[in-house]
Amino acid sequence: MTDPSGSSLGLGDPSQMTIPFPDYKMPGLLLLVLVGVLSLVAAGFAIAKAEAYPTIILLQGAILTGWTLIQVYLLPDTHPLQLVFAVLGITLMLYGSFLRSRRLV
Repeated sequence: MTDPSGSSLGLGDPSQMTIPFPDYKMPGLLLLVLVGVLSLVAAGFAIAKAEAYPTIILLQGAILTGWTLIQVYLLPDTHPLQLVFAVLGITLMLYGSFLRSRRLV
């Protein structure tokens, strides 16, 4: 967030990539909200054992997996952490589905 050019993280020039943003500010904000804040919300629902928490876990997994797939599609370079986060997102979706099916029985 402090360096929208991405150079401090070793990211390439966004104007030379296939991303629809002039810099990394908007993707950074989206990442913060969609992955960071919503993960905290999902954790709060899970800790409180709210009725909707299995669905929220499933949705958070879908958001994380979708974010990672979009990264792989739009950015020219890949990183091993993208695989880690994709697997984590798929795991969250499977776990959320499992919890939902247990609540329906």
